[in-house]
Amino acid sequence: MKRLVLLFSVFVLIIGCNTTAKKLIINGNIYEIYNPPATKKIESNVYVDVAEISNIDYKEYLYWIKRIHGFDSKEFFDAGINTSVWKLASEELQKYESEYFKDEKYNNHPVVGINLSQGENYTNWRSDRVAEMLLIRKGYIEISPEQKKDNHFTIERYMSGKYKWTKKQVEKMAFPIYKIPTQTDYEKYILNDVAEQMKNDKEFEGNKKLVKKGLDLYNLKKLNGSNTKEEGPKNRIGYAKTSKGLTHVIGNVSEMISSENKSMGGNWTTELKDIKTSNGENFVQENYYTGLRNICIWEERVLKSF
Repeated sequence: MKRLVLLFSVFVLIIGCNTTAKKLIINGNIYEIYNPPATKKIESNVYVDVAEISNIDYKEYLYWIKRIHGFDSKEFFDAGINTSVWKLASEELQKYESEYFKDEKYNNHPVVGINLSQGENYTNWRSDRVAEMLLIRKGYIEISPEQKKDNHFTIERYMSGKYKWTKKQVEKMAFPIYKIPTQTDYEKYILNDVAEQMKNDKEFEGNKKLVKKGLDLYNLKKLNGSNTKEEGPKNRIGYAKTSKGLTHVIGNVSEMISSENKSMGGNWTTELKDIKTSNGENFVQENYYTGLRNICIWEERVLKSF
């Protein structure tokens, strides 16, 4: 039972992982790699999340922090969602302050109410959890329900030879490293063909190559109409996809990038004409319309000598 509880916190991150092995050369070394969980391959060794990070993803993160660091820890407090951001939304959406993150019916909606620092911490944690499962599958480390603040698995700890439950220590290994995209990353790997398409198609919602059905798949203010009820973020899965297979790169929620004070992609409060694919929007602190999406790159890590 304890082992099942331990694995629960990484289940969402690994489910649906493509386990078809491929070869990749990094720094002259050949590694066996897989498609990182929840991503689509965009270019050689560049993968992007299919959709925004969801509420259930972030709940798994908080569950893990509470188990490892404790409910009263600074780590758990610092990672908490700021649900009060919904007080600044329209009157009909202010109910989300108590519902949006807590109610299970919103589990697959994009997480909001977090700042860039929290997004970076989540992303680093995600890399460690996926690496941990990779090493467990290879038989290099043990499953341990006894991990705590000072001895839990991190890539850094394992590649320093300091992880307590190591069965096999490698000198070199490639790991899938998740990151918050830079503005250049976002434009090149996430918007890519979309930005050009928007230049050529003023009625973006009518582009049959990017939508499967209907006209309200981008969840933009223009599509909702000025007199219709405001609904907030929609389920992150099942809406319009780019030719690369990514959903909601335009609309739904804006997505933070690693630059201070900026997000990309627009959101449901934005009209299509106001979305600036090359400049982005202001993102100073957590709000009710900005989430995140990760990119992932396999990187080599070398055993540290002391």
